[in-house]
Amino acid sequence: MGIIQSTGKLLRSRTEAVFTWPWITVVSCLIVGRGFPPLGPTFMAFLSVFFTAASTYIYNDYIDSEMDQLNNVKRNRPIVTGDVSMGFAKWFIAITAVAGLGTSFMINRLAFLSNLAFFTLFFIYSLPSIRIKKMFVLKEMTISSAFILCSLVGAAAISGTFHLQSIYMSILLMAFSFFGQPGLNDQFDILEDEHYGVRTMAVAFSWDAKVKMLMISVMVPALTAPLTYRMLGFTALLPVAAIALTTGMLWFILKLRGEYVEEAARRTRKLLYAYFFLLQLALIASASGVGLW
Repeated sequence: MGIIQSTGKLLRSRTEAVFTWPWITVVSCLIVGRGFPPLGPTFMAFLSVFFTAASTYIYNDYIDSEMDQLNNVKRNRPIVTGDVSMGFAKWFIAITAVAGLGTSFMINRLAFLSNLAFFTLFFIYSLPSIRIKKMFVLKEMTISSAFILCSLVGAAAISGTFHLQSIYMSILLMAFSFFGQPGLNDQFDILEDEHYGVRTMAVAFSWDAKVKMLMISVMVPALTAPLTYRMLGFTALLPVAAIALTTGMLWFILKLRGEYVEEAARRTRKLLYAYFFLLQLALIASASGVGLW
């Protein structure tokens, strides 16, 4: 199989993860640039995080290839099936790591240090000798912290420094990720996690506890935005949107209480992703000065 085909297979197998983090970086650029950031720095920031995310997630697949055979979805990933060789995967991991860190180095020091921290955390997340993935709570904290680090890359690319609105955005999304992960993502990996001794919050907590955590994940914006939007420079659109989105989402989450039903959980997962995206649009619009009248 050729280089292009193998690269395409690796990226397609991790589309959601690889594109989530550069998207968060772009959202940060849009917030800092009030909806119209300069294209050059924004593209550089996107590329730097895209390559870094690709490197770390394919490294995770490389390390977890045996574990992933127990997962109905992950067993179809190209490294597990043998469609992409281990040798090619190692070259892909190394080249994308250099490309990601090198691109952020060309932006400025803050962008580079933030991207380096992102790469380091996600690399040792899978590194067999450390394996943060197996550490209770630290696993979820590591993934959630990437929202802050990737938003810092975007803020650094546009403003050259920290940006209060971008930091607030990343804190909201970090809280959503931390409290939402057990029911939103890790719930579907319990079989392989239990088999290999990975003690996630999804493994340790009951389904009812995970549903309550999902409720907390969507309530944070609705509780904080009305109190902080003025001092942070957002318009009233943000608290109104946050309260409306949270109210609608809570109605669906409450339906999950009781016995765990995978089909209902996966359906709600899609709705939570829509909530996640719409909240970011509200943050961008509000930071750009869009009001309600």
